[in-house]
Amino acid sequence: MSSSAAWAAKSDVVTSNTAGATVSFSSSGSYEWEWYNNKLRSTNAYVDSSTSQTTITISTSLPCEFSFDYAVSSESNFDKLTITLDGSTIVNAISGTISNTYSSTLSSGSHTLVFRYTKDGSVDNNDDRAYVSNMKFLTTATAIQSGSCGDNVNFVLTDDGTLTISGSGSMSNFSEGSSPWDSNRDKIIKVQIKDGVTSIGDWAFTDYSDLTSVTIPNSVKSIGNVTFAGCSGLTSVTIPNSVKSIGDAAFSECTSLSSVEIPNSVANIGENAFDGCSNLTSVTIPNSVVSIGYRVFADCSSLSSVEIPNSVANIGENA
Repeated sequence: MSSSAAWAAKSDVVTSNTAGATVSFSSSGSYEWEWYNNKLRSTNAYVDSSTSQTTITISTSLPCEFSFDYAVSSESNFDKLTITLDGSTIVNAISGTISNTYSSTLSSGSHTLVFRYTKDGSVDNNDDRAYVSNMKFLTTATAIQSGSCGDNVNFVLTDDGTLTISGSGSMSNFSEGSSPWDSNRDKIIKVQIKDGVTSIGDWAFTDYSDLTSVTIPNSVKSIGNVTFAGCSGLTSVTIPNSVKSIGDAAFSECTSLSSVEIPNSVANIGENAFDGCSNLTSVTIPNSVVSIGYRVFADCSSLSSVEIPNSVANIGENA
């Protein structure tokens, strides 16, 4: 088999793929794994003090159930298989004659899977190889819309109501009703923003009354203007300590929002940021905040007290 054909055949290790995952292979050292008899296998059999390693890069736009079969047939306690996923060990230095299946939930985005078979400097037993086969990426969710929402930021909306936004850099800013998923606003109940996205755009989710859950990663530095305004089903939001600014009217009229903890990274809270959050009972303002904008907590009828730190130099009218 030619080298190019051998590389093409490796993709056959994926036997089921309803998540639309893509896989690519790269080698490390002299003994890269090969495709043989419907399995990936190590290639350093009977070579003392050697390592055979292959790296698989996985990219999937949908969260999925991920699994594969693995086996080792080697000298017990000496010639060993180790597997890591995104830098964490998931199979730890097994040897002898063992067959098993690994399975877990894989989030959308990019992942790195490394198979490493190491040999000592003496006896060889059994096949003296490690094997991997039957890799699966399974999801019950179906994408109903996808596209771009920034120069290097993309989104996927699935039929379970999850909008996943991933990539690197800033999300685009929008005007009212112009976000690319706005025509499906009544289908969106959960927003998951992945690590790498650095901002949440203006008017991204304004008046999404069915939205109940938002995940914001530590990479996000700013929440735009009117971003979550009118999201009446949103009961809580965790703002990570990477966020430096909360835009004007960012959470205004979120009438089910009961508590907000503003992290110690935020310097400015924009005008009307929590205006009309009538169920808001608790707010924590950290020492990092220097400015509280106009009408920030106006019409928060359930809010009985707010402690303002000494760092605040400016408080807007009707705050």
